Amino acid sequence: MRVRDTMKIEDRSGKEIAKINKRMVGVVRDNYVIKVRGDRDWQVYGSILDHNYTVKEGAKTIVKVHKNRLTIKDAYFIDIDEDCDDKALAMMIVIGLDDMADE
Repeated sequence: MRVRDTMKIEDRSGKEIAKINKRMVGVVRDNYVIKVRGDRDWQVYGSILDHNYTVKEGAKTIVKVHKNRLTIKDAYFIDIDEDCDDKALAMMIVIGLDDMADE
């Protein structure tokens, strides 16, 4: 049973700037689609649970997340593309995806 299939990200005035939708694809795999400002779709590819995924808009990479396997503690890297027009939003998406995957 799912607790939450959608997460909204709002600016400080309460206006929605992005929405993460979690859709069941199969028995063990989920699909995440991020609606950005209502007119752009970002798609998630890879494994969120393993911290090894990419967020793209079409063919353009927005952010890559990958786990550092050489550390004792859990650590993962977040590489936001230098051409990303909203790096703060990209970071909020990663935090939101991490939170949704923990449920």
